[in-house]
Amino acid sequence: MTCISENAFQGCTALTNLTIPDSVTHIEQQAFEKCISLASFTIPESVTHIHHAAFECCSSLQSLAVPNSATHIGNFAFQLCSSWPSFTISDSVTHIESGALQGCSSLTKLTIPNSLTHIESFACEGCSSFFHKLDHPRLCYPHWALCL
Repeated sequence: MTCISENAFQGCTALTNLTIPDSVTHIEQQAFEKCISLASFTIPESVTHIHHAAFECCSSLQSLAVPNSATHIGNFAFQLCSSWPSFTISDSVTHIESGALQGCSSLTKLTIPNSLTHIESFACEGCSSFFHKLDHPRLCYPHWALCL
């Protein structure tokens, strides 16, 4: 198995944890969308891409480790993960797409690596607990409505 397929666990409201095999390289779009009981999740080091809305609306998710192998976080990948207090972007990530952390209302700390070269519009829009503007000299951020 090399990927978690599109919509694979979408809407599995009783899912609280899951072990992903080390052979997985991609978590496809909406794979875990609306898994509202999923509280923590470890993405294996083999994963390079977290696609569109992969964890959208996982409102109980309080911790998730993005592996150092990941280079890309897709549109709305973690949108409305409203219980997350902090997020550290791994050193390998170079691109964060639009709305990736949008609506993560409990997010108070965001750590970005020097490897990040592009963050798209509204990446953190609606992060109402986040009070800091980011200043990163290598970022290209069009329409930078980062956070409220």
